Amino acid sequence: MNLMLHSAQLLAQSLPQDYKEFYKVACLFTLPWMFSSKVTIFYDPSYYLGFFGETHELAPRKLSKEFGLVIPQDFVERGFIIKDEVDKITEEWWWLGQLI
Repeated sequence: MNLMLHSAQLLAQSLPQDYKEFYKVACLFTLPWMFSSKVTIFYDPSYYLGFFGETHELAPRKLSKEFGLVIPQDFVERGFIIKDEVDKITEEWWWLGQLI
């Protein structure tokens, strides 16, 4: 998880200055199954905000505390409960990404 966060930080730092307001980088960690976790580059701030949201549904919990994660500067974490009614599965989705 820390390696994914470090990779996301490097991607965010490598963006040309002219693109930093449009491109946002985030990690998604899915619990309890980490297989779906990923680092994503978003190309549209409103699309990014649709995934990342403006609230932290699982507050006051912090994935960073539970797993000893090093959060890059200017990244925040937000957790959500995702329910799949078809497969009857409940997951936690944790977005750790750049501020908008």
